[in-house]
Amino acid sequence: MGTMYMEMGRLGKAEQLERDALALREAQNDSTAMGISWMHLAMVSMEQHHLTDAAMFAELAVSRLAQQGNTATPQQKITALIYLSHVRCAQGNYTDAIRNLKSAREIAEASYRPQNFFTAYVDFLLGHAYWESGNPELASELMKKGTSGMQAELGWGHPTYVKAMKQYAAFLKQTDRAPEAAEVQRTIAQVRGARSRTDASQGQPMTVLPQ
Repeated sequence: MGTMYMEMGRLGKAEQLERDALALREAQNDSTAMGISWMHLAMVSMEQHHLTDAAMFAELAVSRLAQQGNTATPQQKITALIYLSHVRCAQGNYTDAIRNLKSAREIAEASYRPQNFFTAYVDFLLGHAYWESGNPELASELMKKGTSGMQAELGWGHPTYVKAMKQYAAFLKQTDRAPEAAEVQRTIAQVRGARSRTDASQGQPMTVLPQ
């Protein structure tokens, strides 16, 4: 429910529910679940622009979920590291963000088949972090590789893939790669058209992807 309210923009309600969930998990002494609650609280704090709190919660999540003997899944460990990297980027600490993302990629490579969603997604996030840190050449390589891998794993109409493609298009425009940016924009337009036709044929309201 906390996640749902965060998606709705009702951050106060989201924080309250996430803290309630954390209290229940603390009472049960559930180490992994507590780490997950801290991840969620980190993202709520990010949305509230409370970076100090977000960093504290994200650090707690990584320290708990990555500790020796913890029962966290590879996906949970990867997600915790990704959340911490988001906070570090917001703080302007790109070196630490990149280090966390590289750790997440190592876990993905060790835990899943060679071509998987997590490595592709982390590649894209690494590229984005390099872009923000002022390394457009390395950013271009990683963002292209990441979006290509995400398309193969998710399909071209998946919201996560579409959001990544929009960010990739923005990067290409900013770095004066107009032909490549136009190609990515055409792909996004095709996805929108395909989704609209599908919704119409099923008698459902036309869906517009979020900007």
